[in-house]
Amino acid sequence: MFEALHSPTGVTAICCAIAALVMVAGKSHRLRKFFAVVPPILLLCYAPALLGSIGVMPRQSPAYDWIATYLLPMGLFLLVVTTDIPAILRLGPRALVMMLIGTSGIIIGAIVSFALFHSFLPEKSWSMFAAISGSWIGGGANFSAVSESVEMPATFIGPAIMVDATVSFTWLGVVLFMARHQKWITRFYQPAPDAALPPEPDEDAKTPNSGTALSGEAVTITIGAGFLAAAVCMWAGQATFGYVTSAFATPPIVQGIFSGYTLGILYVTILAMALSFTYARRLDNLGATPIGYATQYIFFASLGAQADLGSILEMPVLLLAGVVLLATHIFVLAIASRIMRAPLYLPAIASIANLAGPSVAAIVGAEYRKSLATLGLLLGLFGTLLGTWAGLGVAVILRQIS
Repeated sequence: MFEALHSPTGVTAICCAIAALVMVAGKSHRLRKFFAVVPPILLLCYAPALLGSIGVMPRQSPAYDWIATYLLPMGLFLLVVTTDIPAILRLGPRALVMMLIGTSGIIIGAIVSFALFHSFLPEKSWSMFAAISGSWIGGGANFSAVSESVEMPATFIGPAIMVDATVSFTWLGVVLFMARHQKWITRFYQPAPDAALPPEPDEDAKTPNSGTALSGEAVTITIGAGFLAAAVCMWAGQATFGYVTSAFATPPIVQGIFSGYTLGILYVTILAMALSFTYARRLDNLGATPIGYATQYIFFASLGAQADLGSILEMPVLLLAGVVLLATHIFVLAIASRIMRAPLYLPAIASIANLAGPSVAAIVGAEYRKSLATLGLLLGLFGTLLGTWAGLGVAVILRQIS
């Protein structure tokens, strides 16, 4: 019945349509309360999963491979190349240290949680913990990159996304609650009196939700640059991996984790970070950020189409594992902030910058104080730079434990 939609063109069109609908709905004032409770990523993944369960979308398609191989790296390149790394460094040691402590808490939490629960989970469950760790260090783009790099089985997609969204957004609600009751909380938690606020927003600061109209020329240049970088880096990754594996024995510690695709993703990140110090960062004025986020939405739609909704019920222990992972992250941040006598906003924003990425972290920062939106944005971008590397590092460690 739906065979005509199962062609690569039809599948890509459906993924784009779902991504567009969710993006439009997310900006609707009427649905603002709904999306405050239900994160867009759930709709992006579970709407196509539902379509897949009734046969509208196939579980496997060449379109999914193309999106993962080229569209995802293109979007990752556009998001990273426009990052103002010097501005991140200007945040000062306290903010960056707190962000890195939060990242360390997630890595430690992943190791502790996996060690406790991996015997109750299926084989290769370490890939889920690696993907969730990547997502909780900078946002969903890192989930995409890590899950594809470690070749996470399709049956793990639904449970991993459910834990990712459910646990992290529950904590987001707690952080927002603390923002509205700061005076009450600081009765028991006294920060250092000389805690400095971050600098005021730069006029050129990156705003992921920019609504600036784009010209056809700007979109063409941006997409062309992104695809060129993605194609070259993915080719280089495959070539490097092929040469290394033919010339040298692959160390057991990275077998099953590092591949030509993994190296391609790392090359994309390195190239984008290097070019972010050049005029290439001006691609943000040509629509790099909204186009980059759009590619992530399309990828998540393709990821959801491959998910099996029934697999969620088969791994309820994964939710408990996610809670332990997050609790470890919170505990590490709480101890560090107590020792550093950091103001309440700093561990709160650092935590959300890790778990949810720049857009949400900017919103949380503004909840604590309007001038803190930039702090959340830049820390979130810092997390985007770290997430893929940290997620792959977690994968290496957990694979040795399993």
